[in-house]
Amino acid sequence: MREFIGKAAFVTGGASGIGLALGRAFAEAGCKVMLADIEKAALDVAVASLSGSGPEIQGVVCDVSDPASVDAAAEVSFSAFGKVHILCNNAGVGARGGIDHIALDNWHWVLDVNLIGVVNGVRAFLPHMARAGTSSTPRRWPGWSIREPPAVRALPPIPQASSPSSACRRDWPSS
Repeated sequence: MREFIGKAAFVTGGASGIGLALGRAFAEAGCKVMLADIEKAALDVAVASLSGSGPEIQGVVCDVSDPASVDAAAEVSFSAFGKVHILCNNAGVGARGGIDHIALDNWHWVLDVNLIGVVNGVRAFLPHMARAGTSSTPRRWPGWSIREPPAVRALPPIPQASSPSSACRRDWPSS
């Protein structure tokens, strides 16, 4: 994707950090932006901070670990913008402490947000995006992809983002 003007982006973890930076970058590039976050107060501040930086900035409270919450956020996004062209499953958490001291409940929380949250986002958005013609499979979606890394290969470093599109995609090296 080279043209962002008039497109719509959905960004989880959008109230702070990388998610807020992605929202700002998309807005400044001309996108309508839906920021999603579990923390309503922080989300309201983030949406207000982006006011005037793009054509339309909105926020929706969303718990990415809850499929019903992600489905509801997707419906809010499609109702507000008609289509969503860019999906950034950015929300993420980490448990504190040494790996040998992390409670099992914390492991579940980390996996629910960092893994299942992505699954919930793809499941809620991709079918709508495909029907609307704003996405397709990785082989037919030039410049963008949804791919999993090879199971035995270490995660390669992600290069610095030079544009909103490079911040949301990572092409895994082929074997």
